[in-house]
Amino acid sequence: MPELIVILVIVIILFGHRTIPKLIQSLKDVFSKKGRNKTAKSDGSKKDDSERI
Repeated sequence: MPELIVILVIVIILFGHRTIPKLIQSLKDVFSKKGRNKTAKSDGSKKDDSERI
């Protein structure tokens, strides 16, 4: 636990307290786009299978 606090303090010093929410939002966007791409690929494969039959 103390290690996490030290890491948090270092991140705040490096990036500043105002940019932390922006960084978190950009990370959420990246992970949500990856999730959408996976579902899009699986939906596309289902469509391909139905067209082949």
